[in-house]
Amino acid sequence: MSTDPSGQRPVTSPIDTGDGHSGTTKFGANPSIADAYADVLIVLSPRQRRGLIAQLAICFYEGWRPGRSEVTDLVAVKKGILSIDECEQRRVLRNNGHDVADIDVITTR
Repeated sequence: MSTDPSGQRPVTSPIDTGDGHSGTTKFGANPSIADAYADVLIVLSPRQRRGLIAQLAICFYEGWRPGRSEVTDLVAVKKGILSIDECEQRRVLRNNGHDVADIDVITTR
C-alpha cells in the first residue's frame, strides 16, 4: 500500500467495480490503466466499462499509451457520440500535430 507524500496515511481511491459493489484501488500497489480515466469511464455501463478497460489493457501491452483525449474519444464511440471513422480522423489529426477539441462525454450522457 502506498502512502501520501507526508507518509502518514494510505492512499486509496473509491472505484465502481461494475458489479454493484464499490471497492478501492491502492495507487502504487495494484494500479489499473483505467485509474486516471475513472471520471470519464463512469458514463459507461458496467459492461461497456469492463470492455473498454480490457481493450486499453491489451493495447497497453502492445505499446499504446493513450492520452486522456484518446480515451475520451473511445468513450464517445461507445456512447454513440462519435463514429469509429470520426474517432480515427481525430487520432490522425492529433498525431499530425493538430489541435483537436476535446469531447465532454460527462455532460452529454
